[in-house]
Amino acid sequence: TASLLELGTTFFTAGQYQTAADWMQKVIALEPANIKALLALGAANVVVAAFQDVKADDGGTSAWI
Repeated sequence: TASLLELGTTFFTAGQYQTAADWMQKVIALEPANIKALLALGAANVVVAAFQDVKADDGGTSAWI
């Protein structure tokens, strides 16, 4: 699971938040109590949701991220 966590972290750092969330979900499926993966998943989901809100507010023309 350490490799999966590292992949998720790499995608998060690269700004690919949905992909990061997907990898963190894989870690959590294997280790439900993995605090790092749970926190990273939460952070990625917050950014994805915020970006979707911004896109919805301006018709998708924003360069927020």
